Amino acid sequence: MRPESPLRALALVPLFALACVTGTGEELMPDEERPTTRDGGSPWSLDAEPTLPTVDAGFTESSPSPSAPKDGGPIESGSTPPPAPHVLQTVFLIVMSSQDWSSIVGSPDAPYINKKLLPDAAVAENVQTDVRGEANYIWLEAGSDLGIVDDGLPSANGRDTPDHLVAYLEKSGISWTSWQEDISGTTCPLTTEKKYVPHHDPMVFFHDVTEKGSSSSANCMKHVRPYSELAAKLTSGSVPAYNFVTPNLCNDMHSCDVGSGDAWLSREIPKIQASKAYTKGGVILISWDEPKSGKKMGLIALSPFAKKGTVSSTRFSHASTLRTIQEIFGLTPLLRNAAKATSLAELFASYP
Repeated sequence: MRPESPLRALALVPLFALACVTGTGEELMPDEERPTTRDGGSPWSLDAEPTLPTVDAGFTESSPSPSAPKDGGPIESGSTPPPAPHVLQTVFLIVMSSQDWSSIVGSPDAPYINKKLLPDAAVAENVQTDVRGEANYIWLEAGSDLGIVDDGLPSANGRDTPDHLVAYLEKSGISWTSWQEDISGTTCPLTTEKKYVPHHDPMVFFHDVTEKGSSSSANCMKHVRPYSELAAKLTSGSVPAYNFVTPNLCNDMHSCDVGSGDAWLSREIPKIQASKAYTKGGVILISWDEPKSGKKMGLIALSPFAKKGTVSSTRFSHASTLRTIQEIFGLTPLLRNAAKATSLAELFASYP
């Protein structure tokens, strides 16, 4: 047999030295730079089976899948998985008007509320406010009255601040609509129409919504829509995430009796409850803007995740409702008085 060439023997020395370090040569590469197989071994092991490249997202079937970044880029190795999605996904806030809770609970004029809604709901029986009229709606949107002390039109009481609920929703890419009964939908409703009044529609008091108070604002008309259009959205499954609902002055119990509002709720609530938006993580909050003569108002929370039959005597406010909505949608910072308000979390078995 021909003797081994000296040159060939020398060429084999580096390879032999590599293998002698650990038997595989792995220690010559820093740990953080070494590729691994799905089971944690080295793809360079001498006895490794050849495999096709695989993509490992860093989670198992039993762990939550991380969401891709908003920019569509890859998830960084070792990054913390995002929090689990909130159970509450869609909010319907229906604001009734000018009734003490004592005028509602147990009233023969409100059979639907008392016999149908309350047994299936969690109830707050001690909601209080220190302001009147329009200011209550501004609280629900901004966490304070922003200095508004009367029921003036948006032309007089409009505000420039970008710090309010629907502006935060917009910034976060979360859909919203203010559903108002009796508006035409062909203009931004900055003045009274039939039994619609602007001071029950807080969004139109913010200049970033109305484009500086323009009745022809396309942005306003996109987001402030006739209530009659909501039914089709419920049926088609295209409901926005946040829905602010104001019945007209009769149906909200403001100018008509409790029975008129109860009848309206009996017609409209079942439509919402039949929708996927409600059954798949929805919540209906039925609130009142202010008491008629006493101090306490009620709030009714309907949801697959509500603590049915619960009656809370905790003192809440409109800032509590605002804080709850911000927590449901993960919106920060908490707006003004919402930061120190008690949320409605105790009304829910799972939250937010």
